[in-house]
Formats: sequence, structure tokens, C-alpha cells
Amino acid sequence: MTDTVNTALMKMMDEGFREVRSILASQQETASESRRRLYAKLEEMSGEMLALKSRVDAVERSIEASGPTLAEVRQYQLQVQGAGRLGRFLWWAGGGLLTAAFALYSSRAFIMEFLRRA
Repeated sequence: MTDTVNTALMKMMDEGFREVRSILASQQETASESRRRLYAKLEEMSGEMLALKSRVDAVERSIEASGPTLAEVRQYQLQVQGAGRLGRFLWWAGGGLLTAAFALYSSRAFIMEFLRRA
């Protein structure tokens, strides 16, 4: 009877070990597949990061190259603002001169009379 019990226990232990080995093999296969996907994703992200770095470098070079042009444009903006102020002043001055000339012309008879009396 002990032989049958021992045999039965050995079979149960053998089945248990087989089941544990099967579970471990399955987990190892799953972990291996997961690592493979993770490495593939990391490689993909590394490629994307290199592409982005290349693009950022190109943008930086473009901005550095356009610096003098932007400074020149700003200088022209300031010149245009100054010219606009000068133009407004000249319009006001010209309007004042025209108003004074019109006033003198309109009152020429009065001025002539005043000069004759003096």
C-alpha cells in the first residue's frame, strides 16, 4: 500500500512540477515577447528623437541665419515710424502756412488800408 501511495504522490508531484514548468515557460515566453516589443518601441522612439533633434538643429540654424535680416527689418520699421512722424509734422506745418497765407490774402484790403494810414 505504501508503494501505491508513494507512486500516487510521485505522479502528483510530477504533474505539479510539469505544471510549474509549463507556467514558467509560458511566463518566460511572454516576458521575452514583451521585452522584444519594448526594445522595438525604444528603437522607434530613438529614431524619432534623432529626427526631431535634426529638425530642431535646422530651425536653430535658420533662426541664427535670419538674425541680421530681422535686425535690418526692425531698423527699417523705426525709420518708417520716424518718417511718419515727420510727415505728420509737415502736414500740420503746411496746413498752418496755408491757413496763414489764406488769412493774409483774405485780409489784404485791411492790411493795405492800415499801411496807407501809417
